[in-house]
Amino acid sequence: MKFATYALAILMLGFALSFAGFPEVINNTCVDIKAVMPLIAFTLLVFAGLVYAGGQVLGAEFRSRTNTWATTIAIGALIGLLIAFSAPWIVTTIGSAAGEDVNSYQYNCKDKIY
Repeated sequence: MKFATYALAILMLGFALSFAGFPEVINNTCVDIKAVMPLIAFTLLVFAGLVYAGGQVLGAEFRSRTNTWATTIAIGALIGLLIAFSAPWIVTTIGSAAGEDVNSYQYNCKDKIY
């Protein structure tokens, strides 16, 4: 299943690169990450709170499991926020490594480029 997911992601990226240039695809991906990731992180934090609260009314063995699950979900949400906030730096680094002139191009990660 993981292989199919990765293959589909690579196929979609290749399809996007065939119609748009590399800088446009990277910049638009950065804009999408910054738009979606805070919403996903907030949803995960709420879900982690619900898992933790639900585990408190159960037995001791299941309570320890739900504490671990809630902690893992919350850490995943925080890592997602870290990725979202560092997306402009990541885009600039990838663009410069690919040989693009990042000073003259619109790597602002604020507006989509069409």
